[in-house]
Amino acid sequence: MRFEMSFMILIVLVQLMALNCSALHAVIHAQAHSSSDGYVIGSEMTCSGFEHAFKDQGHVVQLMYPGNYSTIADYQWDIVFIEGWFPAIIAFIHEIRRQTNGHAKVYFFCLDPDFPGLDVIQKLDVDAFFTNSYEVLDILKPHAPHAEFMLLAANEPRIKSSIAYTHQNPIVFVGNAVGIMTKKHLPEMLREAIPFGLTIYGYAWDMHPEFAPYWAGVLPQEDLFVAYSKAKVILGATMDGQRAYGMINNRVFEALMAGKIFITDYYEALETVFQDRILYYKKDGDVTRLLTQLSHTNFSFQYPSIVLKEFISSQHTYHDRARQITNFYNKFGSIHLQRLNIPKILVAIDNDYLSKNILSSLFVYDVLLPAFSKLHERYHVEVISIESLVDSVLYDHDMVLLISIWGSSVEQNLRAMPKLKHCYGLFLLGRITDSQIDEYIALSPFYDIVYYTTPRDYDQLSQARTNVQHAFGWPSAHVKVNNFSCDTLIIGDWNDDNQRLVNILEIFPQDKASSVHLVLPLHHQAILPHTISFLNKWGFIITFAVPGMQLLSDLIQTHNCRALLLPSAIDTGGSDYILASGVAMGRVVNILDDNARLVHLFKDLTAGKPLWDINHVATMIELGKSRPLCMGRGNASVTMVKPLEPAIPGQFIDIYFQLHNFRVPYDGSVCLFVNDQSKTCVFHDDMFFHLELPFIETNITLYLGLRSMLYADTFALSTPTSLVWATDSMQATCATKTTSQKYKH
Repeated sequence: MRFEMSFMILIVLVQLMALNCSALHAVIHAQAHSSSDGYVIGSEMTCSGFEHAFKDQGHVVQLMYPGNYSTIADYQWDIVFIEGWFPAIIAFIHEIRRQTNGHAKVYFFCLDPDFPGLDVIQKLDVDAFFTNSYEVLDILKPHAPHAEFMLLAANEPRIKSSIAYTHQNPIVFVGNAVGIMTKKHLPEMLREAIPFGLTIYGYAWDMHPEFAPYWAGVLPQEDLFVAYSKAKVILGATMDGQRAYGMINNRVFEALMAGKIFITDYYEALETVFQDRILYYKKDGDVTRLLTQLSHTNFSFQYPSIVLKEFISSQHTYHDRARQITNFYNKFGSIHLQRLNIPKILVAIDNDYLSKNILSSLFVYDVLLPAFSKLHERYHVEVISIESLVDSVLYDHDMVLLISIWGSSVEQNLRAMPKLKHCYGLFLLGRITDSQIDEYIALSPFYDIVYYTTPRDYDQLSQARTNVQHAFGWPSAHVKVNNFSCDTLIIGDWNDDNQRLVNILEIFPQDKASSVHLVLPLHHQAILPHTISFLNKWGFIITFAVPGMQLLSDLIQTHNCRALLLPSAIDTGGSDYILASGVAMGRVVNILDDNARLVHLFKDLTAGKPLWDINHVATMIELGKSRPLCMGRGNASVTMVKPLEPAIPGQFIDIYFQLHNFRVPYDGSVCLFVNDQSKTCVFHDDMFFHLELPFIETNITLYLGLRSMLYADTFALSTPTSLVWATDSMQATCATKTTSQKYKH
């Protein structure tokens, strides 16, 4: 006996180990959750069913919903299953792919053709669509690598309620009062059920006088099957849009799992699946007729309760649906299927600027373009011209990125174009000059993200209300050489200071010039003919490089020099890159003393081993693309509308707000801060704050902030406002402080 028990335990352990070895990490994403507003919707019930089913099969599961993403980076998620559209879905899909380095497979379960519409849903960047409508399946198939039919389901109830529901009437309807507007048959079905004893559960029925007397409040999720078990008959109705596409909602599965008689409005898809196991409303009077017949037979039905339960439990549980999903994943999860709505990064390069700036050209072609190529599995990256943007089809998750300097003709042309919904980015190859800073602060919020290469530029760039991202690195696969054929390689542009080209004569006397290689951009041959001629006579070995044609590695290999000299004065990106590459390769790097920026960078790099490389740049480019999706577009801001009514201790004041370039809840929420403490947040732009004041006069400072939907970062703070209590009456006025709150990343 003891041996048998030990053997059985061993078998169970082996089974558990096998389960654990094949366990998947899955996210189940619901459209909403009752924890935020107290109201249960179908999506929460559906996702709860999937969550339990995946867990029962040995998988690691996390339930997520809008505003609840604290575990988004906790695992290398395998499956991300999204039930229903929600406003921040584009940002969520982008971030789940970024956080898992493209590993996660994203599946969308379409159960509603009208919210927000199939034209929006079909643009989602997903690996597969699942839907409970064959008509919708045909519509979605061309827009994803895979599309599959899958019905809803029901599980055996797990949570037992402490409420008996003994005073409930025999006829029960569970659903939102909005159904009166979206389910054309529902009002008549309810009217016909009233004489037989009707109980309605759901949100907002107290707002409808005709049905309010039969309303019993909002039914908690865990009480659904308890309430069903006390009912004789359950009424159901289908949203008009869902009925038109043959979609079967979860109510019918739940009612039959409870073993109850179910009456619902008729459509062909229902009859195909359930046949005569349910009763149908086809015309006015049918509910009256059916309930009259049932009441005369003490609510007996041709299918016993156990038979109805068996019909669901044998083939229509969430365990069946979870196996359908995992079977698809196990078959195709490791295969790279080309996503049809993969986000685009359209890169526009300012070739006119690069043709005159070889340092920046080397950085672009040696670092930036290779970095973009590392993103090809998660984005469609394409180099385009600004003019071709007119013909490009772009979605919200796409980005147009210009690589240039502030104020160039190409940059100004882009800003002059009408701004569309997709993101706009600027990768700065040069610093903002003192004469440009005011214009930059005023106009740069056209861009939703600005990339820069020098960390010390952050303070200057962040003065504008837009997102900024540091993105800098260098190739790391260089071979060090000990036997050098020349002494110094000089690479520079001299566009900003032609005199510096002549000043190198002070560093290299004529008898040393033959061991120096000087690389100049090709256009210098035309614009500086006399200087070039003099340098040739001095003995320098001069090479004219064509920007975009040469790579730094080619120059280093061709001119195998012991040291590098960077005479550039203000160039950003290119000279930074060559300096960093020289340090990484162990070359001697010479910098002119008056270039404080490069001197600082040299100290930063030599203080520790450089770690940045092209992979780092690719990661930073992707992170920069995330910022507009998660932290608001360029110039996103919130302004407090000061309360007009007098503030009285112990009473309430209403605080309204105005938004600029920030969509609630697509981009996030608006939060109220009281004395630097977050009080509450609202998720709709037509809402306001109803603030209770203390019973005693005290110092109160109010301000608003925008908060990311995914990461809960607060940014774009409004100007603080102090509540000043009047001493001669129990009234107060709001006074704005003279100091403003700096934009906080």
